[in-house]
Amino acid sequence: MGGWIKQIIDMNYWIELDRTVTLFINGNHSPLSDGFFYLFSKINVWIPFYLSLLYIFYKRQGARIWVLLLSVGFTVLLADQVSSGILKPLVARLRPSHDPDIQHLVHLVKGYRGALYGFVSSHAANTAGIATLFILLIRRSLIVPVLVLWTALSSLSRVFLGLHFVGDILAGSLVGIAAGIAGFAFYRFLNRKLSAKHPLYGSELSFSDAELFIPTLIWLISGLIMFAVSVVQHA
Repeated sequence: MGGWIKQIIDMNYWIELDRTVTLFINGNHSPLSDGFFYLFSKINVWIPFYLSLLYIFYKRQGARIWVLLLSVGFTVLLADQVSSGILKPLVARLRPSHDPDIQHLVHLVKGYRGALYGFVSSHAANTAGIATLFILLIRRSLIVPVLVLWTALSSLSRVFLGLHFVGDILAGSLVGIAAGIAGFAFYRFLNRKLSAKHPLYGSELSFSDAELFIPTLIWLISGLIMFAVSVVQHA
């Protein structure tokens, strides 16, 4: 029993386990998966999905959409500053692609190694932050699994590309979830302040299944296009 407890509190044990799991995931690659996850990891390919989410809010809020935009900006800024501005330089953990002990074992895509430090993943933090904010705002079952799956695949793509350890992703996701909750609280705070003078600001949001189907369909089509491009490139 004592041996197990000692192992659990041994940081070196978790570091080695993280390396092992990361190398296992990163090692299960193919030209097709390389192309797919390289595209999936890009932020700009999801612009249509982002815009579709904003559009369903615009239909309900009109000019009041600025409250949401400000809340999204607050969430991303918080997630990015905590992950990249504070934790990365503070912890100073090397990325797998820069770790001298395993970098020769890491599979990289297009030779991209990323910056020096990777804990925590700002990519995972930003993605999880945005997803958490919209999940709390929409609270409808149709979009929730899409946002969760999008966050998981987008974050894990960084492991497949050799840019992050699994631990970087998990910690980054926790930072993002906290930032998303803070962003939601910020959104509600602004609504409460504005509803005193403008009652419509305090009204509850309501979305139909048809409206939620649009961003879901755009997300699916975007993924299929990325897969098709990967197949064509490596045919």
